[in-house]
Amino acid sequence: MAEYVTLIEAAELEGVKYKTMAQRLNRNPDKFDTMTEKSENGGKDAVLVAVASLSKKARNAWKERAKLKELSGTISPEGEAQPEPEAPWYVEADVDWYIENYREQWYKGMELGNVIREFLQYDGANKTEYAEQYAQEHLGSGKRTLYRYVKAYNEACAWADKLQKESGVGFEFFKVLCLCRKPKESGTFPSIKPEVKQVIKNIWFNEDFAANLGTREMLYEKLTLVANVNKWEKIPSYQTVTRYITYLMEDEGMKNAHFLASKGSREYKNKVMVKGSRDTSGLKVMQIVMGDEHTSIVGLHTSSRTVRLSRSSRT
Repeated sequence: MAEYVTLIEAAELEGVKYKTMAQRLNRNPDKFDTMTEKSENGGKDAVLVAVASLSKKARNAWKERAKLKELSGTISPEGEAQPEPEAPWYVEADVDWYIENYREQWYKGMELGNVIREFLQYDGANKTEYAEQYAQEHLGSGKRTLYRYVKAYNEACAWADKLQKESGVGFEFFKVLCLCRKPKESGTFPSIKPEVKQVIKNIWFNEDFAANLGTREMLYEKLTLVANVNKWEKIPSYQTVTRYITYLMEDEGMKNAHFLASKGSREYKNKVMVKGSRDTSGLKVMQIVMGDEHTSIVGLHTSSRTVRLSRSSRT
């Protein structure tokens, strides 16, 4: 059965703008297998494009996306959703720190990326023979090495696409880091100096900033102003700062602290704090008495008039 994607996703897979993809369909209607799908809201019908009619590069990217989605949505025999597949090392890597400390590896990764992209454009006959020849010419090794790089590159494209949709931030550098050697020690955001980390925390968890729904973009603007005042020569990239905030919220468990700053203590107590509960399963008969009259007992709760007797009450 043929697989179809929306025109928007087809443009993403091809690495072009939506308008450019639409123009391609209009200029070469015979080249693309398309179909229309009625809109549920009664609007304009959506145009779907068959994956098979896209370029080789786009088809490979689609396969990796589908594989990642399939792994993320796997259900166990017990009916429980399985955790997401383990992310490659570069997903958690600090790209600024890597470039600064492994500059040569970074540039090699960029060159390899160009080689891989050129190979992915090939859609002719004798693919196996061509791959062997291409690998020897550009990598000085066999096609197995080339295929390994292609697999890593397509996987990086899928992860970059997934995280971009979740956060709205670009992760194009994955396509370079995936072809680089993994560092022995990645560190925890080593490119962000301690004083810069502290400023980020001070801004993000500030009550006024959080209460006014301050965004990551607004935080980066304030960080830039602080850097100018303090005459810092360099600050981390926007992507790195964004990932550091996500790290604080998710991995460091500071999401509740941000909620408290943004919503206030009253909302925090109502929505987040663990409420106390009374366990009556271990009590004996007549240990809880409901009454309307005041009694001389220990543990009187005036709000509910529920009491627990530790001595005989006086009626």
